[in-house]
Amino acid sequence: YLDSDYFPTSPLDHLFDLVQPEKLTAAYGSKPGVVDPCFNAGLVGLVPNTETYNKVMEHWKHLSASSCPDDQRLLWYYFADHDNWIPISYSYNVRRERYFPMKSFHFAGHGREPRPWDWKARPSDAELLAYDRPMDSVMDIITLWWKYLLIVVRENELNEFWMSVKHFTL
Repeated sequence: YLDSDYFPTSPLDHLFDLVQPEKLTAAYGSKPGVVDPCFNAGLVGLVPNTETYNKVMEHWKHLSASSCPDDQRLLWYYFADHDNWIPISYSYNVRRERYFPMKSFHFAGHGREPRPWDWKARPSDAELLAYDRPMDSVMDIITLWWKYLLIVVRENELNEFWMSVKHFTL
């Protein structure tokens, strides 16, 4: 599973080999050196299993008796608190800043960082197609996001939609 605000910057298919039944595979929620003993649910690997699903839902019913936990907390309490979590590197959940090695960027943070879809307009096609710099800043990551979106738009012949999105200059 990938959050809709999750941006892979490298292939992720090798992560399927890490997924195990009744366990959750997810990246650390903070970069190394920051005390955050848990994961972020922006990237999650699970083996579909009716029994695990039913246990998670029972856990949700128990937790929601006093409040309504979001998906992140529910997964923490069920998987991490019961030692059913397979941690993977923070490089699969980079947020708010660049980090090396970076396998993905997660535009999480509830408004703390700019997100491409929050912009008033997009870069021009020529600027995006000419972009070939390394990702040295969050703005470079956002520009790369727009470039990949342009490629998908062209491959899927969504030009009418694309032309309806306003332009700006980088």
